Amino acid sequence: MALLHLNLLGGLEAWLEPGSPLTFRTQKAQALLAYLAVSPGHAHRRDKLAALLWGAMRDEQARASLRQALYDLRKNLGNAAGALRTEGETVLLDPAAVELDVTTFTRIAGEEAPEALEQVALLYRGDLLEGLNVDEEPFEAWLMEERERLRELAMETLARGLSRQRKTGALAAALRTARQILAIDRLQEPVHRTLMRLHAQLGQRAAALRQYQQCVTVLQRELGVEPELETKQLYQEILRQRATGSGPTAPAAGATARPLARPGLDTRLAETPLVGRDAPLAQAHAALQQAAAGSGQLIAILGETGIGKSRLVEELIAHAAQGKYRILFGRAYESDQILLFGPFVDAFRADELVRDTAVMDALGPVWRAELSTLLPQLAVLPGAPRLPEQVDYRRLFECIAQLLQQLSAHETLLLVLEDLHWADELSLRLLAFLGRRVQTERILIVFTAREEELADNPMLRRTLQDLSQRQQLSSIQLSALSQLETAALVELLAPAAKATVIESLGQQVWVATDGNPFMIVETMRGLQDGAAEALALPQRVRDVIGRRLERLVEGSRSLLSVAAVVGREFDFELLRRAAGFEEEATAHGVEELVRRRLLTAIGDRLDFTHHRIREVAYGELPLWRRRRLHCRVAETLEDLYVDRLPDFWEALAEHFEHGERWAKAADYYLAVAERARRRYAYTIAERSCQQAATATVKASDSGEQRTRAFELQGDVASLRGDVEGANRHYHGAIDLEPAEPVRRRLTNKLHLPRLTYRDGARLAFYEHGNGAETLLFMNPIVYGLEIFQPVLEHLCQEFRIITMDARGTGRSDPLRPGYATCDHAADVGAVIEAAGGRVTAIGISKSSSILVRLAIAAPALVKKLVLIGTLLDFWPNTASPAANELDGQFRTALRAGDFERAIRLFVGTVVTDPDTGELAEQFTCNLLRLPQDTILSTWAPDPDVDITPVLGQVKTPTLVLHGTQDSRVPLATAYYLAEHLPDARLYLFEGVGHLPIFTATSEFCDVLRRFVRTGEIAVEMGA
Repeated sequence: MALLHLNLLGGLEAWLEPGSPLTFRTQKAQALLAYLAVSPGHAHRRDKLAALLWGAMRDEQARASLRQALYDLRKNLGNAAGALRTEGETVLLDPAAVELDVTTFTRIAGEEAPEALEQVALLYRGDLLEGLNVDEEPFEAWLMEERERLRELAMETLARGLSRQRKTGALAAALRTARQILAIDRLQEPVHRTLMRLHAQLGQRAAALRQYQQCVTVLQRELGVEPELETKQLYQEILRQRATGSGPTAPAAGATARPLARPGLDTRLAETPLVGRDAPLAQAHAALQQAAAGSGQLIAILGETGIGKSRLVEELIAHAAQGKYRILFGRAYESDQILLFGPFVDAFRADELVRDTAVMDALGPVWRAELSTLLPQLAVLPGAPRLPEQVDYRRLFECIAQLLQQLSAHETLLLVLEDLHWADELSLRLLAFLGRRVQTERILIVFTAREEELADNPMLRRTLQDLSQRQQLSSIQLSALSQLETAALVELLAPAAKATVIESLGQQVWVATDGNPFMIVETMRGLQDGAAEALALPQRVRDVIGRRLERLVEGSRSLLSVAAVVGREFDFELLRRAAGFEEEATAHGVEELVRRRLLTAIGDRLDFTHHRIREVAYGELPLWRRRRLHCRVAETLEDLYVDRLPDFWEALAEHFEHGERWAKAADYYLAVAERARRRYAYTIAERSCQQAATATVKASDSGEQRTRAFELQGDVASLRGDVEGANRHYHGAIDLEPAEPVRRRLTNKLHLPRLTYRDGARLAFYEHGNGAETLLFMNPIVYGLEIFQPVLEHLCQEFRIITMDARGTGRSDPLRPGYATCDHAADVGAVIEAAGGRVTAIGISKSSSILVRLAIAAPALVKKLVLIGTLLDFWPNTASPAANELDGQFRTALRAGDFERAIRLFVGTVVTDPDTGELAEQFTCNLLRLPQDTILSTWAPDPDVDITPVLGQVKTPTLVLHGTQDSRVPLATAYYLAEHLPDARLYLFEGVGHLPIFTATSEFCDVLRRFVRTGEIAVEMGA
């Protein structure tokens, strides 16, 4: 049977292979063939087909016409007649016998390869069945729906291709693609603008001006409207540009022409010329070239509000868009400072990384699973590994570094992060991490921050200092424009009617604005809108913006008020529902706001063109209306995003707080705090707890919420090692007189301070809980008590627990010279005696050696031993941990007295476990608070620390615990201990590092309970 070739796009064409084109007697026969072909293999009932094409006839006549049409088709198809199959009451077209352009087009349109775009452009020759006229309403309805579907698919594919072509600098190809988009839908005004920009970039100024005339003609004839203001302004800017023949369009003297930036990026500030920034722009361009050559770096663009940081960034983006660069753009938001990795997530989502199959495939399933923490849509991809319950931030840092490397594998990557003064702490730590990684990569990371915010942001300030000291950061400091530069900008912005007074105007604007570019631009816009009379600017720009807002119609003003309350990028639907408007009214209002340059489109979302406009709009709302709108926005978020509400917990908490719905605010703040605590994101957890507690004070009947807020604050303070703060919060919860089970739980969590003495020296310890069995947790001196907090929270409800401040730490007396392991063991013995008797003693790392020495010296005090990640030899490092470069750097820094560097290097070898969040930073801070003598004593030569020779003397039942992925202490040491301790059991935590207390908390507690109560473990593992 011959293969039937069938083209339906742009009109029907059919032929056999080999053979000449086929002809059909009637258009309804063509329509029938096309209808069957679009769903090949699908069996259609005869009565449905008859109603589709002969609906006006009686059933018998319609079925007879269908039989005749099928007969004609078989006759026309000749050797391919077998493709048309009738089976009883059904008819179908055999897909194996037909090659259909629609099928090929639909398949290729979903591909991302550049060659796919070329095939799509060739295949989509026009609308489905163009030129076919069948006067049957059911068929016409089906045809219209199919045409629209395929047209939208073509438009979407070509638009993606156009974006990729512009990003890679393939301007001639982009020109062809844009023309084809207009051939499909000539009312696409943004594409008209894109063509104008492309022509201008290619030096084809006359063609760019002609394209504007075509746009005017089409919009007037088809819709009876004028072009948008943006289109008019672009035309005017091209008119002002000096023609340069076939070369690129030259900028005006003293300013840079409007950047012709790639689609999808924020270009809202590009409508104003760039003046007085030649040197900073040259520095940024040079950094981009260096990155392209494989010398990546970080650049910080700093300056006061409105100084032009974003405008400079936009110019750099426009420059990069003309070359072979991949550009990612993200920003931090004031309202989202508790969102982890906010600016990075913003950049990754805007770039639609999930759809980049080449990058995702290269990243691999393991790193994709890690990345799904930030981009949850990756978790639903086929074959995606299951997400862990908690987040491993160190692996996530490495994952993001791997992602950036993949993105820069074939083209230089420009990552732009705006407003990092509002970034969360983990984003700043990630930035510092990337500073080390990008130096040999084709990656340039550019970020902006307000200089005036640095004083109140120690984390950002320290990050900038650290990066600068490591020579991994270059800074661009932007200052105000000079008087001459202000005059030049005013001249470029002044309306023609003001040309005669331009010199006087420039002087007035300079005095009023102090050369701040944003103030200059808003002042000139106010003049153009008739909103700034005689430059009466006692409040400067605020008055100018206020007068601009006064000119809005009532509906647009209401929408702007709602947008100001939302506070950051938002969806059209969120704005519509929160405002309570119909779609048409919302669209009309948004158009005015965009046309008046108060709002701008960011992808498919909306945002203010500048945060100052939002501040003015918000500030003009009376308090009662602010409260009402915040509640309405929050309720809309709950309704609109019910299927992914956790993504909006932070925003919901803030909106309900500002709306004075205190109980709801507390609920969401507590949810945020709980999640942050599980991830060990201490700063976020603390802040959210405080906000929840504040909200509960103002809410009625919120005793349970207040209790939980205080308890959470106590838990976080405990994790930070702040024992006094933790007790204060726990007592705050107890004072609220909760139910007895809750009071008992809280009381057990208290860190009850106790004192004892040995040889006249004070030893501080703490009691928790009141169970029959007593557990003593001994920290390894330089680790704080917080090392045991995750398991202490659980076990204090069942056991009496003792923790202590080793000599030289906390409330205990300072160390005396030469204090050794056996001295610490004697201290522990004194604490056990003061606490009332025998204990199960649990140690980790070096404290295990202390407890082994105690069990030998005073076996009556130690009922059982639990040794976690135990070192067999600590100095000079001949057995464990394995010698490595970091250990060498650590010792060098320690000997040089550079304690901060030494401690950071040390912690980097200890806190490698997943799910430890800010634990590394907290460890570092706690260690640096210790006296230097204590720090030095930990690594001083000590013959007693090596317990290898005395293991056979330990008669106490012992449980040896070890993580199989412990990079600090080799796994072989655990097997050695289990073999040489007379009464030992070994339990391994699979896939866990040095801190199973944090990363396998439940498993750890289960194993310990069983050992304490029965002397056995759940699963015994021998060497």
